[in-house]
Amino acid sequence: MNGLDDPRFVTARQAQIKGWIPAGILSRGIDLHFVPRDDAASASEGRVYTVFHVSEFQNVPPHDSGRPEQIDGIVAAKAILAQSGIVISGDQMDRAFFSNADRAIHMPPRSSFADDKRYYALAMREAAHAFASDSPRGASDNLAPIQQQLRAELASLCVGSRLGLGHEPGSNREVVADWIKLLQSDRREFATAAQDAQRIADALIALSRQAQLTLNESAHPQTNPIANSPAQALRSGNMGAATSAQKPSRTFLAVPFKEIGEAKRLGARFDREQSIWWIAGDVDHRPFDRWLVTDATLAAAGVNAADVIAEFENVMRDFGLVVDKPVIDDGKWHYVPTELSKGSQKNGSYVLDMTGIPNGAVRNFKSGEGCTWRYDGARLTPEQRAAREAQAREQVALREMEIEQAFAEIAEACYSQFSNLPEGNGSHPYLERKGVQAHGVRIAKSDASDIGALLNLAEDSRERLARDTGSWLVIPGRDVDGKIWTLQAIHSGQNGPKLFTKNARKKGAFHLIGASDMEALSCAPMVAFAEGYATGSSVYEATGIPVVVAFDSPNLPDVFKAVAERLPSEQPKVICADNDQYFVDKLVERILTDLRLDSDGRYHSASVPVLADGDRQVRLVALNGLRADGEWHGSEHGKYRFSLETKNHARSGEEHVQPVVVAATAEIVDSSGKMVRLTMQNAGLNAAEKAAATHAAHIAVPLFADPQLNARPTDFNDLVKVGGQASVHRSMERAIGEAYRSIPRSSTFEQVAVRRPSMVR
Repeated sequence: MNGLDDPRFVTARQAQIKGWIPAGILSRGIDLHFVPRDDAASASEGRVYTVFHVSEFQNVPPHDSGRPEQIDGIVAAKAILAQSGIVISGDQMDRAFFSNADRAIHMPPRSSFADDKRYYALAMREAAHAFASDSPRGASDNLAPIQQQLRAELASLCVGSRLGLGHEPGSNREVVADWIKLLQSDRREFATAAQDAQRIADALIALSRQAQLTLNESAHPQTNPIANSPAQALRSGNMGAATSAQKPSRTFLAVPFKEIGEAKRLGARFDREQSIWWIAGDVDHRPFDRWLVTDATLAAAGVNAADVIAEFENVMRDFGLVVDKPVIDDGKWHYVPTELSKGSQKNGSYVLDMTGIPNGAVRNFKSGEGCTWRYDGARLTPEQRAAREAQAREQVALREMEIEQAFAEIAEACYSQFSNLPEGNGSHPYLERKGVQAHGVRIAKSDASDIGALLNLAEDSRERLARDTGSWLVIPGRDVDGKIWTLQAIHSGQNGPKLFTKNARKKGAFHLIGASDMEALSCAPMVAFAEGYATGSSVYEATGIPVVVAFDSPNLPDVFKAVAERLPSEQPKVICADNDQYFVDKLVERILTDLRLDSDGRYHSASVPVLADGDRQVRLVALNGLRADGEWHGSEHGKYRFSLETKNHARSGEEHVQPVVVAATAEIVDSSGKMVRLTMQNAGLNAAEKAAATHAAHIAVPLFADPQLNARPTDFNDLVKVGGQASVHRSMERAIGEAYRSIPRSSTFEQVAVRRPSMVR
């Protein structure tokens, strides 16, 4: 309004700290009133600061307008989704929503939109809703759903404007009246909502900038003005260079604004990237004691270690992890059994870090579920919270450097161990049971190989394996550059274990069948992806299409994304999903068994539909008298609460005749009061859909006839056993259509590649 391009205002004290000198007599300035967020005005009237425009001072550096550079909004939106880990599932007809259950945005398929801008504008709206429901990523704590919705809508408006995508508001008719009541009831609500919305928008936009920063740094490495920062070393990729002498040692300080000048005078330094003050580890800390956030500070703020661990243990139980030993809070991953683990299996893991604000994560590899967790019971000041979180980030970055270095060392050992093993010849008992051949695998006999060393096991476990008389089928797990990171060893016994090299990097590692490397794979007329070795072998041997084996469902999306990015975009890709359709059956049986309830068949008429083919065809599952209404129901041996999650539309967008069950959750309390919480779903199909959301791909699901269901078959290896290789062709044609029927057939991929030279990149 006054023709000034610089928006900066400062107090006289701020100007003095920065070394800015008044150009003359200062004006009366502008009074900024800071009013408490609560209505206790009688107790505190707030504070008033007088600020002056920077044009009234000398020595002021030029203003960086911060105007965003011209960016491609669609590219930025894709980067935001990729960096956030949120995937898009095009399984809706005429609505869009974010689901916390699977951390995914559900919306109509891309073909339903007039152009990409409208599609990604709506995706950004739902991404804002995802961030609004996650307080560490932008919104204030303890918000009601109606408040989260308001902040998400404001944030999506801001993001759409900044990316040039526009705003897709969806339908807010049901909540507008509630928003009006909310704003009328609290005169500060709009200001705080706008502030939270700004944080959410900034957090989303920062993800696209971070993606660009990563690309720039990989192309143009730069020195970091903050020496020995582990976060910078981590980004630069120099993982193996950190020795004990190079480990960073910084202590972050909780410096209130009015004491910044004194902290600076004493020698504190400012980290502009994190907006936090810090001192080096070798500096005398005593002058800075008032700004240190110690264990005593945390205790005074209500962070009680016993309460934190008890709350985290409840989260572990919620996701089906067995808590039978004390939780270790060292910030490292630990593996534990789940309620569904058999024998010595450890299908769950957790990490708990008490550095800074206590935080952690849990993973249930059996169900494919997990979550991140953060303790919300602390009452720290904003400066204390910022200092502790910066310290936690520093420790995490250091641990990640150490983990990367350990990964590299284990990878070298895996390569050496695998290279010294004899090649598989197809005579291993596991291959015979599965009816498949040996493809790039090797054999380790217990009496001739050190299996304990191969799997990087502890000494006691090595001694047990040394007494074993069987043999192991060893499968290498490589990355897209062919480097071996881990090994999978499958025992020859009928129910023998499948083990991975302990503490090795498995994420993104895979095994190729029918192609020697990525260059050969890119020449194929089509590429298939599967979970396990036997499944991948069955698909390859039936079709001649090379297969990428991801080892399990949690790893499938990471493998597919990494491999697909290195393949020609026009090359057809098909994900041969495991059809884990028996999740409701298993949960019903678990409730009946644990509570010893009657299942004599009188209630078989009560049933629910699940997908039998992953898309349209359904199968009815009898509930055997159980009530899936989300309410507690008791018996003489305990009680249970059973609930089902359903969806209305198939992947194609067509509406189901009736909603089909996609997830089931049960809480079971036995007569002693012990509670187990289990959530089950079609993990194989969900992993395939999550993978396909990153790059275009077909999804093929094995379809079994009713007489074949008694043995509960799930994958393409089972399909070959009950229906022969012709059944694989039928499932592939059903999923892919003419593109599958037109590819040449060959017993070896190398011959196929020669006949299709036009596909070579």
